[in-house]
Amino acid sequence: AAYWELRLESVDGKNAADVLRTLAVKESVGELGSDVPVRALFDRVSATLMQAGAILRGDVDEILFMAMSTEDLLKQLESVILEGDVENTRLHAKALVQKQVENGEIVLISAVRMSHEVVVLALIERVADINKAEDDGRTPLYIGAQNGHKAVVRALM
Repeated sequence: AAYWELRLESVDGKNAADVLRTLAVKESVGELGSDVPVRALFDRVSATLMQAGAILRGDVDEILFMAMSTEDLLKQLESVILEGDVENTRLHAKALVQKQVENGEIVLISAVRMSHEVVVLALIERVADINKAEDDGRTPLYIGAQNGHKAVVRALM
């Protein structure tokens, strides 16, 4: 935590948000309890930046989403879709798309592999290219069929 504190003290508002983003990813802050020093630092600095108007609450949520693994994001997306939480569905979907852009991941294929039918449908409705294949040419439909995920295959057809 001391390393991150020094880094955060040495930068201004906008750059602090970038350091905060790096901290969240490197330390998996979203998975830590508020009593863990690194998470407490993240919470304290993000609150200070929000008070100063350097970032918004949505920015902090996005930083935390981006720090999560794709699998965890997909699970949470499925959960908020099933709860009917439209706002959180948008935030999670946006984070997944951003993660896909930054990491070259094909989020739809990850959802297909995990057999998350509701997430597959939500991604198709919003952004997903159902024909985007992996490097070896396997498409979401092929992977769903190969793994016997009938409901997911129906969603992709």
